[in-house]
Amino acid sequence: MGTRDKGLIAALVSFVVVLSLLFTFNREIGELFKSASTSVASDESLVFVSATIDDECRQKRGNPIEVSIRNQSKKTIKAVNMSVEIFERGNSRNVARYDMTYADVTFIVRPGDTVRSCWAMNTTQTVRDPVVNATKHYTTFFSPGEKIPD
Repeated sequence: MGTRDKGLIAALVSFVVVLSLLFTFNREIGELFKSASTSVASDESLVFVSATIDDECRQKRGNPIEVSIRNQSKKTIKAVNMSVEIFERGNSRNVARYDMTYADVTFIVRPGDTVRSCWAMNTTQTVRDPVVNATKHYTTFFSPGEKIPD
């Protein structure tokens, strides 16, 4: 075997080693991004919002809608962007005013806690038999090391 053949074999072996390292590195980076995105998705999916007509809210505060934010994630919530829809029972038209359509709720909700608040019935028309629904659009969490106000 000549010098040229040995050089060619060495170059080929080097190429295979580099290709193998790149493949391994690429797979590890892919797994890292996959686990990071899964973590974000799972935190977001562990925040729940709901809205109900509540007699206690109506009697104590004059606002009949109780909105709840439940945090089952391991992070502290900074804000939740959500909407509340109001319907007349049996009707599919949302009669909530625009200010209820996309609301940034900035209650701090620690892991495992639930925050409840009473909201007014802001509608574009009188509703005799209301049905309410809450939808979460996105959640903002405090970053690691970020100061959480007491």
